[in-house]
Amino acid sequence: MRLTDKVEIWEPGPPTVDRYGNQVPGQYEYVSTVPANVSYQRVERESEPGRVDLIEELRAIIGPYDFDPTTTRLKWDGRMFYTDGPPMVRRRDGRTHHLTIPLRFV
Repeated sequence: MRLTDKVEIWEPGPPTVDRYGNQVPGQYEYVSTVPANVSYQRVERESEPGRVDLIEELRAIIGPYDFDPTTTRLKWDGRMFYTDGPPMVRRRDGRTHHLTIPLRFV
């Protein structure tokens, strides 16, 4: 598999405390740039019981990475993306080969 694109991985920095004593999540910080393949794929989604819609979903394929979908963001083509669900782990010979991550624009 050839990964012809690149994505930047951003994670939140250390939390801060506001003037009321509440913890506030830190600003997102650049972690690294990794090889990737970003493209649209046609997927089925059930919009209501008994009705299935075909939609185009943006997905990034990256190599093995310790990826937390609740906090990690990906930046591709100058735009920041959330994950639109958990990463799909693809395995080969008992090891993680790559991750397929559905993306949603921030």
